[in-house]
Amino acid sequence: MCNFIKSSIGILLSIAVLYQILKIKSATEKNPFVKELSPEDKTKFFISPDANPLINPSEIGIKCRMYQNAIMDPSVTKLGDIFDLNIEQIHQKIRTLLIISILSFVFLIFSLICMLYTLKKQSVGLICLSCIMLVASIIFAVANFVLMYKLLVIFYYSDMNKFIEFLKCKNVYRDGLNDYLFVEDLHSHVGYFIAFSVIQILWNLSTSQSNDNGKKEENNGNAAVELSENF
Repeated sequence: MCNFIKSSIGILLSIAVLYQILKIKSATEKNPFVKELSPEDKTKFFISPDANPLINPSEIGIKCRMYQNAIMDPSVTKLGDIFDLNIEQIHQKIRTLLIISILSFVFLIFSLICMLYTLKKQSVGLICLSCIMLVASIIFAVANFVLMYKLLVIFYYSDMNKFIEFLKCKNVYRDGLNDYLFVEDLHSHVGYFIAFSVIQILWNLSTSQSNDNGKKEENNGNAAVELSENF
């Protein structure tokens, strides 16, 4: 029963990770940063202090002015010229992660079903099948970890944090950047994905360790019983 509860918690963590993967995949389906912009489009991104007396020009930092000057430069035809968010690369990696996570989840469900059957009926075939399922889920977990690492490298070497910082500038008109505000949600979902993935990895490691310790104690107990019977 204890193993069943541990497996159930592992399934819930897998669902949480899978949900965040789906959210990241959905957010990166399109990349508006490659969209061509006209000079009129770019003027909609900013608020002029002259047109809005509530904005104090002194509150606009140097970095925010630099971003505005860079974007308004005639040679800049899209926001991707200033901010490289690696949207396409993130989308490719997350699609592969989605496939591996689904397969891992399916194998985890099958291993749980096999575990339930072995509790009711001891069978060498079921035990072997359960072991195969667990080994397969571990292999998928390793592949998941490698892909997750590559995704994090792509994510943190992008300009996503810079763009979110840019959105906080006093001279930026957020409604004019409505097509690009998804980046804030994307950033949050990646953060949740990392958190749940780390918890899942630690949980799987602790579960595997406790299972190994339980097997050792069981083997030691069986050996002690056999020894006492011999005497």
